[in-house]
Amino acid sequence: MYTQYHDSGLEVIGICLDDASARVRTQQLLKNHGVNWPQRFEGVGFSTDAYRLLYVINSLPTVWLLDKQGIVVDSNARGEKLEPMIRKYLGL
Repeated sequence: MYTQYHDSGLEVIGICLDDASARVRTQQLLKNHGVNWPQRFEGVGFSTDAYRLLYVINSLPTVWLLDKQGIVVDSNARGEKLEPMIRKYLGL
């Protein structure tokens, strides 16, 4: 969906909550899967990651859909409902 809707305004940001020992493995996985959206890797692990603590992320994966104003419109944006929601909030 990233490839399909990116030019219409969809952006994806990945946040890895693994510790530093997973950096090389994570980079290789992203490369192997052709992931080309921004990735954040603090490398401190799930329990102390600043974003996880700030946004109270308690389970993975966590997927949020934000509208063009940056407002969270869904905090469980996955599966069959994801693409229709993307289309809706991109105005397609």
